[in-house]
Amino acid sequence: LLGAGLLLFFNILCGSTTATPINKWYWLEAGTELIPGAHPVTRWTSYNSCGVSNGHNVDCTDSSPAYPMSPVSNFDTTEGVPKGLQSRKGTTYYLSKTGWAFLLIGLLFTLLALIPNLFSVCLPSMRLLTGTLEVFTILALLFIALSASLLTAGYVKARNSFRDAGHSTSLGRTMLAFIWTSVFLLAVASLVNIFGIFTRNKMTDREKKYTDNYDIT
Repeated sequence: LLGAGLLLFFNILCGSTTATPINKWYWLEAGTELIPGAHPVTRWTSYNSCGVSNGHNVDCTDSSPAYPMSPVSNFDTTEGVPKGLQSRKGTTYYLSKTGWAFLLIGLLFTLLALIPNLFSVCLPSMRLLTGTLEVFTILALLFIALSASLLTAGYVKARNSFRDAGHSTSLGRTMLAFIWTSVFLLAVASLVNIFGIFTRNKMTDREKKYTDNYDIT
């Protein structure tokens, strides 16, 4: 859970600052030299779009949470925009917006599951919340998996549109690796918690059966 939470924070921090290494992170990079007002190469982050210099994000637009993957909305023009991305609020717009919302919700449930687990090390009474924590973990897994799927679908669609138009383009492998690794870690945490609950219940049943047999004797 701790690892998943950390990686999700990295996803959310993408584009939030020009500090290293965050200024190297992006969701999509594409050649936008034909779009008026855009850099020759543009990177889309979680908060803005930026130019590129020596592998770093530079000259970024004003930050805005849930920055959409929509060149028409981003640059306020359809000129030079690849076919398939010429709608102001097209498929990639809604996929990126919804994916961001699910990312925040998933992070919230991850924290709700993580914090009591950390306190349970010092406060054994917190272990009584195991069932509730498992629900939070599963909800976190659900929303992060949905977020990862939506964001991946949106940026892959945008990449394909730029590629089909003859532009150089690439996905931000770091961001995709972070979010999909979070899905894996949350899935593992959910399975471990379920196994733990099953094991404890089985031990409780055995103890109860032993106690009942002892009372009869």
